[in-house]
Amino acid sequence: QGVLEGGAPLKETLASAMLSLADWDPRQPLYDPFCGSGTILLEAVMQAHKIAPGLRRGFAAEDWAGIVTPAEWRKAREEADALVLKPGSVELSIFGSDIDPRAVEMTFQH
Repeated sequence: QGVLEGGAPLKETLASAMLSLADWDPRQPLYDPFCGSGTILLEAVMQAHKIAPGLRRGFAAEDWAGIVTPAEWRKAREEADALVLKPGSVELSIFGSDIDPRAVEMTFQH
């Protein structure tokens, strides 16, 4: 299955964990020579801007009755959203390349 079929081969949560394990700091340059569709690069941009993983999507746990109320989910999202830095407020040196030009094009679409 090619990179253009079936979505990104690397999940955003794994990319985020990889950056954390690598102890990457947004003040450091980042280069991914096998960037594919850019999941690691995009997660780096999100981390640099303090965008919490999953902030822009829903979770199955939100439907679990009696565990966390909708108000608590809303409050958690509002708190996370308040921490987000404005676009352009962080100077980054993030680069990527890939042997497949279609994959690199997907990075720009994300």
